[in-house]
Amino acid sequence: MLVGHKANSNLATYGGLAALGTVAYRAYQRWQANQSDRQPEMQASAPTAAAAQPPTPINQLPAAQAEVQSKAILTAMIAAAKADGHIEENEQTILDQYFSKMSTPEEQAWLKAELAKPVDPVAIASLATDPHLASQMYAISVSIIDSTNFMEKAYLDELAKQLDLTPELKTELETQVAKA
Repeated sequence: MLVGHKANSNLATYGGLAALGTVAYRAYQRWQANQSDRQPEMQASAPTAAAAQPPTPINQLPAAQAEVQSKAILTAMIAAAKADGHIEENEQTILDQYFSKMSTPEEQAWLKAELAKPVDPVAIASLATDPHLASQMYAISVSIIDSTNFMEKAYLDELAKQLDLTPELKTELETQVAKA
């Protein structure tokens, strides 16, 4: 279910992707801060200092890297829309509006291919090249999915598992998206 019951949220209202990076980064920062309160043996598995650096905005990345990250986030969005087994007419309308900026034949072909693929949380998670991107992919999925739908909730749980999100980070991302 695209934009789920959160259709009136600021995240959906303001177009989502620009605000998404900030929401996911805030959640990631809060999760990291909470890790400092954990036992020393748990800190050994905490993210590295490089992971603690703020992510570079997509529009400031080299073109190839921006393309990879954008496609990963958009792929997560499409999969979340299909998580209940189908895309309803209203969901298709929203997807069409969102992806109307894809004007090249290559972009349109990519979109059609993504829409035709089966939902596979393992494949989606494999696109996450770092913890920040994983957080963004999960956050966009949370913003789209109706968590009261069993199939969609199960998809989110599996996606979080495949993205290697800790339960605490998963909860923090869900909380921040709900506030957005």
